[in-house]
Amino acid sequence: MDAPHGDDRTVFRFLSNPGYARWILDLGMNSNIEELAAFVDEYRGARVSNAKKHVRNWLHVFDEPDRVGDELAHVLRSSFLTREQAASELRGWLADPKKVSRGLINSWDETTFLDIAERGGSQHDVLDLLDEEAAANGEEPIRSRSGERLYVYADDVSVHGMRALNDLTTWITHDAPAEFDLLILLQRGLVGQDTYVMNELRNRARGANRTARIRWWCNESFARADCYFPSEMPDTEELAAWRKEMGVGDIALRAGTGTGRFFSSGEDRRIIEAEFLIAGAKILANNHHLNPRKYMRPLGNTIWSKSTPLGFGVPIVTWRNCPNSAPLALWAEGIGTPLFPRRSN
Repeated sequence: MDAPHGDDRTVFRFLSNPGYARWILDLGMNSNIEELAAFVDEYRGARVSNAKKHVRNWLHVFDEPDRVGDELAHVLRSSFLTREQAASELRGWLADPKKVSRGLINSWDETTFLDIAERGGSQHDVLDLLDEEAAANGEEPIRSRSGERLYVYADDVSVHGMRALNDLTTWITHDAPAEFDLLILLQRGLVGQDTYVMNELRNRARGANRTARIRWWCNESFARADCYFPSEMPDTEELAAWRKEMGVGDIALRAGTGTGRFFSSGEDRRIIEAEFLIAGAKILANNHHLNPRKYMRPLGNTIWSKSTPLGFGVPIVTWRNCPNSAPLALWAEGIGTPLFPRRSN
């Protein structure tokens, strides 16, 4: 290549500047920076200083930041539960108790909403929002109602069902009446967990000499096939070291090119899953404070280490928090400031 002459030298110096590549990259990401920044502002209901810079810095930890940004924006359009949407769904609960209770009650005055969560703040936030919506309708707060026809356990997101199971087991053992009707109310939940949780609660109630009749309502369910579920294993030192540390052997990868409910295409899904998997392994190598460490995997917390050894990969994020069963790249420290930092873990 001949040396540049005249005005070409200026162009050559510009193209040779290390900042040029980043500038070009930012131009390609501008289409998703604004949208992801809006999600960041929506998260926890407060605007973030320099949200676009926050998003840009987060994206630059990936090898293909523009592809990750575009695909994540696409996923969040249908998987992010905003505060406004959450409030609208709770208004729906309040407006139709007969439907939500599967025909058991005609009025929420016949119920007692349980406030018994032992960990996290999701139940408190849901009850706060319910009280706000009740007040907006000129009704008394949900928490002040003390009907004995139905007990209600409400939460926003449930994946494994263990939080509801643990909270309700304590209540059943120490506070529940001898016979009771219970309604579990969720905004988002994993398909199939209802059968396990309800059967287990009935068994535990019998063990405590109580009779439980349980109903389940979930506004929207997602399946394992809708989650971040890699179709390939990238060859990186961090992944290999993590697998050795945790004793993770053969891994069942996702077959086919399906997009599930949330992804835009098979190829873009493949890219973001691989990028999140690599980032998660790096986070685990750098962050030794994630608890419980035994269940923390690159794609998030899982109690099913055999069926989901890489993590559950939940695609749901809400206005109030990011589930710890979502990919670590979204919420955990270790390779920079996470996009949606969690209140705990």
